[in-house]
Amino acid sequence: MKNVIVLVSFDLNNENLLDEWKEISAGITESLKQEDGFISRYSGVDENGRIHCIIKWENMEKRKAFGKKMEEDSFKEKMKDFGRIANMKTMNMEVVEIF
Repeated sequence: MKNVIVLVSFDLNNENLLDEWKEISAGITESLKQEDGFISRYSGVDENGRIHCIIKWENMEKRKAFGKKMEEDSFKEKMKDFGRIANMKTMNMEVVEIF
């Protein structure tokens, strides 16, 4: 099975939220470490203030299983802080299988 990379980018609702994003991002990474199939996650910001995240999974099946988990009410509660600072209208996500 092939590894999978998820590429996510978005703007913050306010440029002053970058330090808060760094804290939330660290928490997201720690939570993902508990998920089956999770390999790694990196988050950064470009010169325009846009956030970019790279998440690596063991395979597509495990990434999809996590996607279903994100739809559960218990996980939505964890994502409240993310939704508060991320401009969801600017969010872009791509899923790429590694050759």
